[in-house]
Amino acid sequence: MAARVTLSIYSGRTDPSWPLSDEQIEELAERLRSAERLATLPTAQLGENLGYRGFLVESDDARLPARLAVYRNVAVAHRDGDVTAFRVPDLERFLVNTGRHAISDPTLSYLEQELG
Repeated sequence: MAARVTLSIYSGRTDPSWPLSDEQIEELAERLRSAERLATLPTAQLGENLGYRGFLVESDDARLPARLAVYRNVAVAHRDGDVTAFRVPDLERFLVNTGRHAISDPTLSYLEQELG
């Protein structure tokens, strides 16, 4: 598997999902290493509304946490039973760019509006 991103956006349809390249994995790992660690965890790790609810990155690559939920500039990492939250501006845009080939044009336009 290495690393796979899922965009949580649809209700009743399969969400877009795509693998990360080795280069993209390294860039994501670097963004997490340089991110500001938050003192408390957010109450919701992914959005609970209809429409855009964030990204889920699942990985078996040692450079990344096993599970990473990203929503509204906050990333919540799950690794070996530990949960850590980070403030990571622009991480959602990075993830969108890694999956442009897997996301439909109307969904990309919607995401651009949502991410501002």
